[in-house]
Amino acid sequence: MQSVKLNKYVEWIDGVLLFAAFILITYGLEKYGLFEPHEGHFAGVAREMILQGDWVTPTLNGAPYLNKPPLLYWLIATSFKLFGFQEFAARFPIALAGWLGVVVAWLWSRQIWGVIASRATIVLLSTGVGWFIFAHQLLIDELLGTLLLAMMYCLWRLTVQPKSHGFFVAAYLLLGLAVLAKGILALAFWVAGCGAIALTTRRWQTLKIFRPLLGIAIVAAVVVPWCIAVEQDNPGFLQYFLLNENFKRALDARWPPDYSISKISPWGYVAVSAVWCLPWTFLLPPTLKGAWEDWRHGFKAAATPQDRQRSDALTLLGVLAVLPIVMFLPLSSRLYYYSIPAVPPLAMMTGYWWSMAWQGKAERSRIWISWIMTSLGVALMTGLLWLPQEVIALFPELSQTKGVKTIVTVQIVGLSVGFIGSGAFLLRRQLAIALVLLWFGFILNASGLAFIKIPYYILIYYDRLNG
Repeated sequence: MQSVKLNKYVEWIDGVLLFAAFILITYGLEKYGLFEPHEGHFAGVAREMILQGDWVTPTLNGAPYLNKPPLLYWLIATSFKLFGFQEFAARFPIALAGWLGVVVAWLWSRQIWGVIASRATIVLLSTGVGWFIFAHQLLIDELLGTLLLAMMYCLWRLTVQPKSHGFFVAAYLLLGLAVLAKGILALAFWVAGCGAIALTTRRWQTLKIFRPLLGIAIVAAVVVPWCIAVEQDNPGFLQYFLLNENFKRALDARWPPDYSISKISPWGYVAVSAVWCLPWTFLLPPTLKGAWEDWRHGFKAAATPQDRQRSDALTLLGVLAVLPIVMFLPLSSRLYYYSIPAVPPLAMMTGYWWSMAWQGKAERSRIWISWIMTSLGVALMTGLLWLPQEVIALFPELSQTKGVKTIVTVQIVGLSVGFIGSGAFLLRRQLAIALVLLWFGFILNASGLAFIKIPYYILIYYDRLNG
C-alpha cells in the first residue's frame, strides 16, 4: 500500500484538482426545473417532511409514499432546511455524493497505485458522462455508488489492517446507509465482495476478518430503528416494502407496475453502460487487460505483500464494476441508470492504465489510443457544419434556449480540441498535458450541458423513444 502521508506540494496539487472537480460536478444544478416524475417525487416527499414535521413516514400529496427507503429524502430535506425550497437545494445532496465518490476513488487509487493514478482518477471520474449527468438528477444510484465504493474501500483496508476497529465500523455503517438508500440490494455487494476475497485467496478463514455477524448487527442498528418506527405508523409496511418493493420489483412483478419508460434491453443496457464512461470508454479494453494482469501478479509465488494488497483491491473493484451490470442482465426490471455504480471502479482502473502509460509500460495501447482520440477530435471538428443542427433536431426543446446553436458549437469545439490535443500529447508521451486537455475539453462541454439543460432533455428524449 502506498504511503498516505503526502507532502505539501502533493496536497496542493490534489487539493486544486479536487476543488475543480467539485465546481464541475455541482455546476448548473439550478439551471432547469425538476424533471417529472422522479425528481418531483423525491423533492416533493422531502418538502412534505419539513412542512409536516414527520421524518419517519415519507408522504407525497399527504399520502404515505413508501416505495423507497428514506435516506435520499432525509438528505434533500436537510438541504431544503439549509438553502430553501429550490432546484439547487434539491439536487445538491446527489451532486455532493458524486464529488465524495471522486474523493474516495482518489484516495483509494493513491494507496493502490500512487500519485499519477490518483490524479488521473479525479479527472476521469469527474468527466465521466454518466457520473456528471446523474450528479444533476434526483436518482439514488449515484449516492448508492459512492456508498458502495466507500464500503468496499473500508473492507479492503480491513484486509490490510485486520485489527482496525475504525475501518470495521465504517464499513458496516456505510453498508447500513446503502440499505437506507436503495434497500436490501446493497447487501448483495457486501456478500459478493467478502465472498470474492475469500474465494480468490482460497482462505475461507479470511471471512473472519470481516466479522460478518457483528457487522450485520451494526447494519441492523442503522436500519432497524426506522423500520420499526415506520411499521408502527403504517402497519403492514415491512411486508409491502420487502416483498413488493424489493423482491417483486427485482423480478418485474411489482404492483402497480411502473418505470416502464426507463426499461432497456440487455444489449442496450451494456451499450448505455459504455456510454456512461465516455469520453474515456475506448480506454477500457487496455484498462481491463492491465487490471487483469496486475490482479494475477498478486497471486504469483514471488508476489510481495503490496502486490497481494493490490490484487485484493482489484477483486473488490472488480465486484463493484461487474455486479451492477451482470446482476441485472437477466432481469427485465433493469433500468438504464442501474449501472452507474460501476463507473467509479472503472475510472480508477483507467487511472491505473494512465499511470502505466506515464511510466512507459503501456506503449502499444498508448499509441493506438492516441490515434483514436485524435481521429475522433478531427471527426467532431469536421462535423461542425452539420452537428449543431442535428443536436437541436434531436432535442427540439433546445430551440427555446437563446443562442443554443452557438453553445452547441462551443461544446463540439471544446470536445474536438480536447480529443485532438489530448491524443497529440499522448502520442508525444506528455501525459500530464494530455490529461489536462481532455479535462478542459469536457469542462467546456459540461458547462454547455448544464446551461442548455441536456441532462433534462436526455431523459425527455429517452421517454419519447419509449412512450
